[in-house]
Amino acid sequence: MSIIAVILAIMVLFMFVKLGEEEAKELPEKIDIFLYDNLGIVPGQHKIASSTQTYSRDELLDRTKARLTLDQEKGNPLLANLKVSEAVQGFQKRATVFEVIGGGRGVQKKTLVEIRFQADRDVDALKIIESVPKTTAVSDDIQLTQGGVMAKKDPIIMFTFKDVKQGTALKAVYVINKELSAPDTLTFAAEESAAQARPVAQKVCGDGRCVEGESYLSCCQDCGCLPGFSCESNACVPAEKDQCSTDTDCDDSDASTRDTCSGMPKTCSYNQLTECVNDDDYCTPGCSFDQDNNCATTTPEEPEIEVLELNITGEQESPKITFVRLTPENMTIGGEILVEAEVTDANGKDDIARVWFEVLELAQTHGESGDMNDAGRDGDKTADDDTYTATNPIEEYYLTGFYHITVFAQDHAGNKKKSQATFRVI
Repeated sequence: MSIIAVILAIMVLFMFVKLGEEEAKELPEKIDIFLYDNLGIVPGQHKIASSTQTYSRDELLDRTKARLTLDQEKGNPLLANLKVSEAVQGFQKRATVFEVIGGGRGVQKKTLVEIRFQADRDVDALKIIESVPKTTAVSDDIQLTQGGVMAKKDPIIMFTFKDVKQGTALKAVYVINKELSAPDTLTFAAEESAAQARPVAQKVCGDGRCVEGESYLSCCQDCGCLPGFSCESNACVPAEKDQCSTDTDCDDSDASTRDTCSGMPKTCSYNQLTECVNDDDYCTPGCSFDQDNNCATTTPEEPEIEVLELNITGEQESPKITFVRLTPENMTIGGEILVEAEVTDANGKDDIARVWFEVLELAQTHGESGDMNDAGRDGDKTADDDTYTATNPIEEYYLTGFYHITVFAQDHAGNKKKSQATFRVI
């Protein structure tokens, strides 16, 4: 019996150990909810990837600079009636840089500034003033996650502590939405001047005034939101960003569309051009040069260019090219262009040896050339009518723009003539 009891005891112990291992595996990641709250981020939506303390120091109160700051703010209703307080002699200041992931904004760097202090006596309403140089941070970089008010956009931050008791440890925090090695700021305590004490403005969200105790977190109707956010139903939500600033930002390199930047937020729109309009760099299908000067003319735009004339048989003249016609004049990739030319022997001997064409811009690089015939094929409707024709496909290597087709005619004596016409690829 004793052996059986020992075996049962070992089995029970093994089960408890195994159960403990499974429970340990299922423990969730420990989250410091207070730290997330101080940083103004939400567990589940954000994650702290790393943290580095960049500054930790005890600072004594610089009364001279503090008084000068208040003297310069006599016109500021939030600071005008304050005096430097003797209740706080110094501060313990710490700055920690956090890498935060999530919130649809990738990796962000946030600097959490913590100001710890205690009062040497009881104070009804103690103000902690934090004057931040613009070289350190601008007001749009600062996030007040635990109360406080932006007393000035220079910026100057003010935190109010009610019914402060002597020796009580207190802390003010705020966030700078960028990496900061050291908070080069002036921190001091202040109180209402006894002769000019005034009641604190009552907090009424929606009255158009951002007063002490209100912030973008509690009342964005009055205090607004941080850059990149807008106030909806008294909550700051990510604002939709403009896709563009001007029409130029929307250029899609497609001449057949009108590119515009409009709306709130600004977005790009692309409307197909359907009307015949001059000077818009696009020939609308169905339009002619008379209606739209972006379309090619129906007659060659350049005069005939005589490249070479060899009269090797006395007075014999070069062949005559009466016209060159390209159909259609506006082409698209994958289409086929018809080249027609009326060619006659200027000597009346019907002595045409060869007629051919070349695409000036592509003849050397892509071999865009070909013979033309007067045999009633390849687009030639009637044989032996002095109208020579050829067809040519528009391949993928054509780019949008104007191209020149040159038609050459040569007789058996070697006398040569050429003429040119223009077409466009859209």
